[in-house]
Amino acid sequence: MRAILLPDRWATIIREAPEAGMGYCIATVKTSTGEVFEHVVIDSGWVVDVPGYAGVPFTAEQVTEIRVTNDRSKYKPRGSRNEV
Repeated sequence: MRAILLPDRWATIIREAPEAGMGYCIATVKTSTGEVFEHVVIDSGWVVDVPGYAGVPFTAEQVTEIRVTNDRSKYKPRGSRNEV
């Protein structure tokens, strides 16, 4: 799955969080399977990048917690020379 649209229940958390850049934030996402994904890029309510994965390795329904961190310490945009 390339990107997923988050349900409306997450809109307030994302909307009220400071942005890391124009319209996007970086967050830690926890899922119902117990997995934790860090440095997840959320843009306008869409999960668009999970570092280390070709797509989004979880569904919108599996998301149980979103914590906006805007921590860019390990984030490398796709296609950058420093991509890991």
